[in-house]
Amino acid sequence: MLQLKESNKRARRALAEDSEEESRSSAPEPVPGDGELVLDINLIHPNPNQPRRYFNPSKMRWLRESIRAIGQLEAIIVIPHPEMPRHFKLLDGERRYRACKEIGLRKMLAVIRYNVKSDEELHEKSAAINFGREPTTHLENMRALKKIMSDTGETRIVRLAQKVAQPVIWVYQHLSLAKLHPDVLAMMEETVLEKKRLKYNAALQLASLSHGLQLKLAPEIVQRSMKQRESTNYIRTEADKAGERSGIGRKRNPRDEYRLLRSYLQRANEGVQPFLATQLKITDLFRNRDPSDLGRILAEVETTIEQLGELLTALRKAKLELSE
Repeated sequence: MLQLKESNKRARRALAEDSEEESRSSAPEPVPGDGELVLDINLIHPNPNQPRRYFNPSKMRWLRESIRAIGQLEAIIVIPHPEMPRHFKLLDGERRYRACKEIGLRKMLAVIRYNVKSDEELHEKSAAINFGREPTTHLENMRALKKIMSDTGETRIVRLAQKVAQPVIWVYQHLSLAKLHPDVLAMMEETVLEKKRLKYNAALQLASLSHGLQLKLAPEIVQRSMKQRESTNYIRTEADKAGERSGIGRKRNPRDEYRLLRSYLQRANEGVQPFLATQLKITDLFRNRDPSDLGRILAEVETTIEQLGELLTALRKAKLELSE
């Protein structure tokens, strides 16, 4: 512990000596906490097998402004570089690393881990970390899982799920995307305009079909901006016509649908009540979190409200039809 404190003192002195040059970035200097060090940013190297390939420009801009205003608050995690003495490879913190580089910071808070022995293990741990936070895309998840399978030879879904600390169904569904034709996969990329992007649920349902049928149905689903229920019915119908199994369950009867609707509304009401009744301000829930967490939750709530709006419209229409 004494050595750690002395190390932190030396790090603070090094920062003070560089303060004049550092001021060009206009961001507060990083102050290490227990177990943290300050590293020259030029000694830190990104992981070439980083699972995350897409970095949302608006969220990156938000992160840059946050670091410029209040400094780097959360340390990145690095490992010793296997080929370059006194250099390091990123295990966690690619977004923070990029943001600090882009605004001109010369030093970063870091925690060094010595328990990663190979590039394969680095990728595995990096994937597990990314899967549990600001969402990687579905395609990034699929590619990361495929690489872990290739590196480790692991083909058992249950064991793979344990490695990345995710549910078995989550792993199974993301690996199913690998069955899609490359042109259909390209329609899911984050670089595609959202209104022209193939949704995840529709892609999962298409994955069980032949490539020929995928190529026929996917553009139609996107062009017609089909909602989930509409695309499900469309895929089921077209698969039946082509004599293929869609992997979509049987169409439920009205009684089943009614029970599901009641159950969903009850769960939704019970789930939101604690947050409305609490004395804690919503602001406090996100005060010490990554700014992107609020954006993600906001997007999810907006999607839910949009879906509930469609349900409300359908219920009102049904009420009018039944009262005639």
